[in-house]
Amino acid sequence: MTDLHLTHFDVHRDHRGVLTAILNVPDQPMNVFNESVLHDLDELLATVEHDETLKALVFRSGKENGFLAGADLHVIERLRTAVEAREMCYAGQELLERLEHLAIPTIAVINGVCLGGGLEFALACRHRLVIDDPRTKLGLPEVELGLLPGWGGTQRLPRLVGLSSALPMLLTGKKIGALKAVQIGLADRAVSPDELDQKLEQFVVGLLNGEQRRRRSDSLVAGISRWFLDRTAMGRWLVMWQARREIAKNGEHYPALPAILRAVSEGLRVGAGHGFDVERDEFASLLMTETHRSLLGLFFQRERARKSETWAHGSTTKPRRVKKVGVIGGGVMGAGIAHWAASQGFEVVLKEVNADLLNAGLSRIRDLFQESVRKHALTESDAASKIGAIAATTEWRAFADVDLAIEAVTEQLDIKREVFRDLELYCPPNAVLVSNTSALSIKAIASPLHDGDRVLGLHFFNPVHRMPLVEIVKTDHSRDEDVALLVEFVRKLGKVPVVTEDSPGFVVNRILFPYLDEAVRLHCEGVPTDEIDRSLRQFGMPMGPLELLDQVGLDVAAHVADSLSSLSPQPSPTTERLHSMVTQGRLGKKSGEGFYKYAKGRKGRPVTLTLSPQSRGEGTTAI
Repeated sequence: MTDLHLTHFDVHRDHRGVLTAILNVPDQPMNVFNESVLHDLDELLATVEHDETLKALVFRSGKENGFLAGADLHVIERLRTAVEAREMCYAGQELLERLEHLAIPTIAVINGVCLGGGLEFALACRHRLVIDDPRTKLGLPEVELGLLPGWGGTQRLPRLVGLSSALPMLLTGKKIGALKAVQIGLADRAVSPDELDQKLEQFVVGLLNGEQRRRRSDSLVAGISRWFLDRTAMGRWLVMWQARREIAKNGEHYPALPAILRAVSEGLRVGAGHGFDVERDEFASLLMTETHRSLLGLFFQRERARKSETWAHGSTTKPRRVKKVGVIGGGVMGAGIAHWAASQGFEVVLKEVNADLLNAGLSRIRDLFQESVRKHALTESDAASKIGAIAATTEWRAFADVDLAIEAVTEQLDIKREVFRDLELYCPPNAVLVSNTSALSIKAIASPLHDGDRVLGLHFFNPVHRMPLVEIVKTDHSRDEDVALLVEFVRKLGKVPVVTEDSPGFVVNRILFPYLDEAVRLHCEGVPTDEIDRSLRQFGMPMGPLELLDQVGLDVAAHVADSLSSLSPQPSPTTERLHSMVTQGRLGKKSGEGFYKYAKGRKGRPVTLTLSPQSRGEGTTAI
């Protein structure tokens, strides 16, 4: 074999004829496909195709943070015509077809992220080993950009894992972990990081000896059910019928959804070759839509927000590292923050005022970890280990060595001030103190402290483990190094930081509440609840504004509305209506009644409200 000198692949061959290609794209934080990488891959495949002495080909990543993050989206952004888009798809499809049809076994060793074109590349390999680590995520998130996979993902994934497992990944962009990948048959094995080299060698030896890869193991009932849904014409028809029924609600606003179904169904009906053609045409068509352009712009803005330098404003201060996090309050938000911090590797101490509330908070945390176990994102032992990283206490002395203290108690100014007095007394002088308040002024919370400048806002959204945005609220006197610490902490949590001033509503609620306010005003004027929500869903919102208020909690919404009232010269009927509903005990989903009735957490019929004339607003009739 002629020695290869490639820019992006470090290639080694052992005495058995096993070729290992380590991908490491220079000057990029993560491995991505660009023209230069594809050129190197073309050369590598050409060499392998003409060397009959090779026995196996192993692909690994030279970067610790991931295997392959997909195509460089700046390349996608530069595509201006459908013809250019088809040509790009064809080049990628042709290259991965060559990889798929190599005469020797191919193995992708997946660590960290393997997304989009990266997973399509791995799908073209015969075998996939995944590292059992929380950072390992596999997915086809093109739908989040208004696109569909364009390098064979719509064809290979359903054939590998079955239609019933493939469609949720394709239609939602959902990312799965190592254990889930093995369960659905996407990966051959999951191996722990410290056993990788040993297990990889055993796997390669097995392939060289002619052993077959291990198939996923199902119970008899689950196996029969999956066989029916994935391998029979009737089963596939049922899966596709259900998918079409679901996307009919949003297909008008998300053209990628029906496009994905067309590519998948045509490929299964006629054959993969035809499926590749349809995939290519659909990709080119979607690339020209406003939906894609808007979502791509949103992606770049989100990535910009994730970069520390975006918020540094010229500061060269290197942020201090957060190791130990203190959380005050074990309610829904406090437990959610503690759970997520522990799940991302931070040491956590959770404080409550008494043992009963502390146990309730720990129970919430255990439930969140069990949800991850049920979804095969964690093993029982991993969940137990992460729960073990959370110290529970009713004593302030446990905060003596925290780097960051997060207050998540009830939204009452006097209670929060009391908590921060204790935090100032018991936390180290260099610890950053933050409030998870959604509406109160950070300056007002910090006013009784000797060093109020160390207090900032860190506003998470509910549920913490799902919502990507976190607001970092600074005052006029906040220190740059404290802001930098919080930005880096939020990034380590895998969230998107947005730094904002200490002003009513911060960023999200200041934008959101005029929309919600108008919906409640319509409600006060007699427009039916379900008509308001249905109209906004048809417009493209994921849920109606009144249902959203029920989800948030009408008590929380009323509190935020109060904080924003200073921005309006006129009193709002929205505030009066929300407070009236709270007085009646109608807090939304959590109390079983709000704008809708709820039974076992499921939304039912709209509630007929009985309100005083003062709370109805001008011209209002009872709904």
